[in-house]
Amino acid sequence: MIVTKLIEDNPVIIHHKLSGTLTKSEALIGSEEAIDLVKGVIKNETQILLMIDVREYIFKDLEAHKVWAINFKENSLLQGSVKVALVGNNEPKFRAEKEYMESKTLQFFTKTETALIWLKNA
Repeated sequence: MIVTKLIEDNPVIIHHKLSGTLTKSEALIGSEEAIDLVKGVIKNETQILLMIDVREYIFKDLEAHKVWAINFKENSLLQGSVKVALVGNNEPKFRAEKEYMESKTLQFFTKTETALIWLKNA
C-alpha cells in the first residue's frame, strides 16, 4: 500500500509511505494519487517538502518498482522544487545509499521525528 497525505500546512510537508508488498497496480495507483496531491499543493507553493517512508515495503517485482520510480520519484513536478527526507531502516543498503546520495536537498533518517525537524528547518 502507498499512502500519501499532507501532514503540515506551514511549511507544507507531504508524507509518502510505502508499506507491504507492492504490486505494479498498487505502485501505479499510489504514485498517481501522490502526484495528484502534489499538483494541488504546488499551485500555492514554490517548494515542496517531502518525507518518504521506506521502512516497511518491498516491490513485488522490478516492474512494480519501475512504475513507482517513473510515475513518482522521477516526476517532473518533483524536480528542483523538493527537499526530501528519506526515512528507512538502519541497514547496510540504506547506509550505503546515504553515503553516496545525501545532499543539501536529500537527507536520510531512521526516525520520522528527526526527519520532520529537518524538513521544518530546511
